[in-house]
Amino acid sequence: MTKNKHKTVEEMKNSLKQVPLLHEDITRAVIGCAIEVSNELGAGFLESVYENAMIIALQQAGLNVVTQYPVKVFFRETCVGDFYADLFVENKVIVELKTVKTICGEHQAQLIHYLSALSGGGAQGPNSTYPRAPFSV
Repeated sequence: MTKNKHKTVEEMKNSLKQVPLLHEDITRAVIGCAIEVSNELGAGFLESVYENAMIIALQQAGLNVVTQYPVKVFFRETCVGDFYADLFVENKVIVELKTVKTICGEHQAQLIHYLSALSGGGAQGPNSTYPRAPFSV
């Protein structure tokens, strides 16, 4: 690790190499972009700022990204509502940005519901307010 108390982007990316991931190449690219955005912007901005930065980083990484991806919720084969995932990358990985100190159960439940509504896929929820906080995969 570097001499200061924070890991470099490369050290953070390397520490994630042992974690098994769905849609691994895309998910690792998303995590790398999230780390870069977090390190470059730091903490304290609104979620929309991190979302815009993530869009730029993901596109510069050559990934297709859809913002505010609509997800329909069905009950007994009838649409009962819509909600929006922050980012949907390569039509496979949901990125839900949070500007909170800690990813909690409610945030994880939100991703699970998105995945359920989409009939499966990868999910990623980087925590943008605290740039060195853990990621929820």
